[in-house]
This record gives sequence, structure tokens and C-alpha cells, in this order.
Amino acid sequence: IVINFRPLFAPGEGQLCCALWDFLQNYMDTSRPLPDLPRYEQYRHLDPTTAEYDRKIGRNPRFWIDMDDATFDQELYDMRGKIDQIDTFQRPNLMARYVEYVD
Repeated sequence: IVINFRPLFAPGEGQLCCALWDFLQNYMDTSRPLPDLPRYEQYRHLDPTTAEYDRKIGRNPRFWIDMDDATFDQELYDMRGKIDQIDTFQRPNLMARYVEYVD
């Protein structure tokens, strides 16, 4: 299996490539809730694992919908900061089984 991330990222953005891979793995793991992203807000209640998780933590079902623009921008900025802080190259490389690295 070869996954070509080249069209998605500029050269040198390995951290974002790893973040995308983590996202895809987490998204496909039905034992975990959906990622908490604006695009999935309207579907969270339809996924049993996510609905249970949200109920347990008391998450507002309209978290993203009711947010003002400044807070929304700050949340997205904070998410990007968290991605940049992940040192994916110090962890086991789970992508190595599936990704062909090309220059």
C-alpha cells in the first residue's frame, strides 16, 4: 500500500503529514470518539461512542455552532499549536508499514 501525501503538503511539513496520519487512524478507530472538529459537530450525536463520551464529559452539543468568531479563530489557532508541539519523530513510526517516503 502506498499513500502519497505529496499533493497535500509542501516539502518539509513532515509534522503535518504525521498529524494527518494520526487523524486518519483516530477517525477510523470506532472505539474512540470522533475528533472534536467543527465539521463533525452535526454528526457527533449519531456516533454511539462519541455520544457517550460527550455525555460523560458534559460537552455542549453546540460547542462549535454557538461560538463567536474570535473564540473560533483562537480554538483553531490552539489546535494548530498542539499539532506543532507533537514530536511525532520521537514515537514509534506507525506510518512506516503503510507509507512510502519519496523525495
